[in-house]
Amino acid sequence: MSVGFLKRSTIRQLAFQTLFAKNFEEKTQEVTDAHLMTLLEDEGFTDEEITSEDFNQREDIFYLHALLKATQDNQEAIDQLIEQHSHHWSINRILRADLTIMRLAIAEMQFLSREQVKDKAPTRVIIDEAIKLAKTYSDEKSSKFINGVLTNFVSL
Repeated sequence: MSVGFLKRSTIRQLAFQTLFAKNFEEKTQEVTDAHLMTLLEDEGFTDEEITSEDFNQREDIFYLHALLKATQDNQEAIDQLIEQHSHHWSINRILRADLTIMRLAIAEMQFLSREQVKDKAPTRVIIDEAIKLAKTYSDEKSSKFINGVLTNFVSL
């Protein structure tokens, strides 16, 4: 069975679920990758598709990996940006789900370059998707907070 390409909204959701799960315990990259593979199986990928060389050549999966890597590799800088644009909220006060969503959005806006990924999403789309994730995985107040922080981030 061949699976169609993942939509960017699905890519962001899978990235969120993977990084959010990693928040709760120190996981090796191997364990994180295994978690991601389980999520992809839930999306309909078969073991053969996940392990094939072809899989790594897919633009959607490359985008997913690039987003995860940009978020993880730049987490310290991203956290500083979040604190700078969240009007006196320290990282420790922000809900883990909200923090993960903002990390992903800022990583996608700031640390993914057009050389890394084709068709980089517009800033407004990234913010809208972050708000949708917040409404799904957090609450209405969180979605407003995330919108405010991300809007502050892009307006400077």
